[in-house]
Amino acid sequence: MACTSIDSRDGLGDNGVLSICENPDGSFWFATRFAGVTHYRPSPAKPVMELESVSLSGNPVDDVTNLPPVPAGQNLSIRYHATDLLTMPAKRNYRIRLTHSHGRDTPRTLLNEFTTETRRDLAPRSPGRYELLIDTVDRNLNYSEPIRLAFSVYLPWHMNKAIVVPGSAGILLLLMWLLLLYRRYLHQQRLARQLQEQMLEQEQQIRINLEQKNRELERLNTELKQHEQELKEALANIKTLRGLLPICSYCKRIRDDKGFWQRVESYIDQHSEAKFSHGICPECLKKHFPEIAEELSDPGSTEQT
Repeated sequence: MACTSIDSRDGLGDNGVLSICENPDGSFWFATRFAGVTHYRPSPAKPVMELESVSLSGNPVDDVTNLPPVPAGQNLSIRYHATDLLTMPAKRNYRIRLTHSHGRDTPRTLLNEFTTETRRDLAPRSPGRYELLIDTVDRNLNYSEPIRLAFSVYLPWHMNKAIVVPGSAGILLLLMWLLLLYRRYLHQQRLARQLQEQMLEQEQQIRINLEQKNRELERLNTELKQHEQELKEALANIKTLRGLLPICSYCKRIRDDKGFWQRVESYIDQHSEAKFSHGICPECLKKHFPEIAEELSDPGSTEQT
């Protein structure tokens, strides 16, 4: 409910009022303490409301008759003033009314208050249709025609539960999947490092084995060369008799390369490694030593002897 007051700024003789009398024509008589009687005739003229500007999040809106959809939580700023020649600017009152409806629901009043401010900031958070009415009341309690602003509010995707909840669940599942992939990647990296280390160890072991085998082959090759050298030296020291040997049919001497006749023992001793030990065969014993041969062939004489 609106109320008003009249004082000396409005033409009252004195602010000390002793009594008030209302005439049938709607005028009033005020008996003051020091200035006598004041006759006050209320004017039926209505004040006029004017809309100065509308801005959305600091951005001016050109067409105020067709406001763009407002994201929930965004600031909607309205500036206005009243053209009232009777009411002092400091005493002007503005009535702010805000209604909200969603779908087919009956509009409900969210705001209904009086203020002396000429700016109103709104930041509705519920989606739906809104209607803002701003009017003014003068000192004679005459209401102006209201300013009407109709606009809609929608939920951005980050405030819409129908999007945020499934989206958050999807993002959570995606993060879990990425985490599993990352853990799998780390596991594969660990296995790759282990495999690489095993391959390096095997390669090092193979290299060590090859070096050992190479050293063994070098040793065997060295030994083989030594044996080969020894065989060469042994073959060089071996003397063999080859070819036709000219030998005398009677004395059995052998002619050497220089034309000298040598005994068989001397020739073989010079041209081979063979050595001779002399003895006598039974035939030569009978021929050259018959007495000894008879003694050796007669057992009785041997025993007697």
